[in-house]
Amino acid sequence: MRTRSAAVRVLAAKWPDQTTRELLVQCIVQGSNAETRGAACSALGKMHSEFGHILPTRDLDGIGPYLDPLKPISRKHIEKAAAQVGIRPDDIDAQVATLSAHMGWDVRVGAKKKAVKKSSSAKPVRERHN
Repeated sequence: MRTRSAAVRVLAAKWPDQTTRELLVQCIVQGSNAETRGAACSALGKMHSEFGHILPTRDLDGIGPYLDPLKPISRKHIEKAAAQVGIRPDDIDAQVATLSAHMGWDVRVGAKKKAVKKSSSAKPVRERHN
């Protein structure tokens, strides 16, 4: 699992384009485990901001362990992440809104399959199990 998570992070860092973004969204929605989904979520969030990068991590450090992006993120966790990157309390909702727009779903409620904006060119991701 760690190998997949590392591969996802490298992919996003080396090729931060629309195709990579679509692949990351597919990984988040269709991934078979929370670690891979969380790494993909963190990588996609990093394309938006440092806030987006650390928000899906349990320790707010941008590395695993990750929160499962299919599940809601608590307001307390959002506020801690915002404080860590210097977002003023009055600006948190605006940051969450722009991050949610970037991600394609409301990050507060989680990436439910029906809630994620679909891309017409996206194809399903198939994970290999060794």
